[in-house]
Amino acid sequence: KRTSEAKKKKKSVLSSQHGISVAEKKELLQFQCALASSKCRMDLQNAFKNKREDDDQSSSEISLDALIAAARRATIAAATAPSKVSSDMKSSTCLLPATANAMFGTPYLLFLSAWSGMYHSPWPFCTLGQARTIVRNARDAQSVAGKAWGRDASSMVERVMLDVGEADLEGGLMGGFKDISEKLYSRAMDTLEEKEGDIGMMGDHIKGMVKVHCLLGMANLSLPNDSSLENTVA
Repeated sequence: KRTSEAKKKKKSVLSSQHGISVAEKKELLQFQCALASSKCRMDLQNAFKNKREDDDQSSSEISLDALIAAARRATIAAATAPSKVSSDMKSSTCLLPATANAMFGTPYLLFLSAWSGMYHSPWPFCTLGQARTIVRNARDAQSVAGKAWGRDASSMVERVMLDVGEADLEGGLMGGFKDISEKLYSRAMDTLEEKEGDIGMMGDHIKGMVKVHCLLGMANLSLPNDSSLENTVA
């Protein structure tokens, strides 16, 4: 009896899933993407504390523990993001995962959290393939946002962050291409010299932080790797 009842319950659940309309699937997908975006924003806000308890004046403070936790969760979220589309959604004009993600800016937020390179060791929980996928999804989402939602072209600040993040993964993760990393660092440095657009409105302190990060990254690229050091010693 218990087995038959369990089978009946399973059939009822499956039948209810098949009974979901395309519009309901669209709403569910939007909710999932909005929830992922909200979680990522909350993690970043928790990592960046605005006030110290022992100081009357508000000051910026970074919680490294919260930043590390945010990077871990973002890496997991990026790996488990919805990508499969049912046949009825493909055949209709329904919202697709990439379009829904672009609507809420989720891939870019996941990139910022998973990278966390400005305040911590870049890509702490990612392999080379995972990091490349996260950067590619963030760039694709910006393109989709312009086509599907009429969003203006990605800002220069966003492009600089993506270039620096990609340079970090190519230069710092095992198997990356150092020549690509050097070109991306150089491109980011050139973009930071622009006087127009949102780059011109960036504070000198923020620009300086990004430039120092790029210079340190380029310096690391010039260091010999372990194998070359062993050959030199030998």
